[in-house]
Amino acid sequence: MTELKEIIEEWATKYKPMLHTPGETGKNKRFFLFDNIVAIPSFMSKLPDVKSPCVGYEFAQDGTIKGGMDKPVHVIYFLVKTGNMNPTDKQQSYEAIQEAKMHMQKFLAWLREQQEKRNIFRNINLETEELHYSTYGPFLNNWYAVFVELTDVQKVELCVDTKDYVE
Repeated sequence: MTELKEIIEEWATKYKPMLHTPGETGKNKRFFLFDNIVAIPSFMSKLPDVKSPCVGYEFAQDGTIKGGMDKPVHVIYFLVKTGNMNPTDKQQSYEAIQEAKMHMQKFLAWLREQQEKRNIFRNINLETEELHYSTYGPFLNNWYAVFVELTDVQKVELCVDTKDYVE
């Protein structure tokens, strides 16, 4: 069963501005898993050699269950680092956010194409027509992020399995 984090990592390995190297010791690591948005600065500070741009996946999830449908929300971060900048130089901040947004849009276009062409999405049914995104930064002085929320829609059978309970 393919998971969304595996699909994001595949994109990061193929996307020319990143060319992520998978694995714990990848020389060009550009894909990361995060607990949540609050953990990003602490996590990134431990990796001073991380190159820009990079992408992250938040494994903590919110979601809803309604009418037999489970709708978890997946959060994906697109991170860009600016050069050493003057704190009052808002033009560099603006450009970093725009670049992160461009990487997000390229990922979404690739994702939509993959959903149409490949069978890897049998267990993933992402709503990609109307998405929420937001910006974050600066953190660690010169990192900026755009994060997008993708909702997965899965049918769920909510029924009691007697094997789970003691009589």
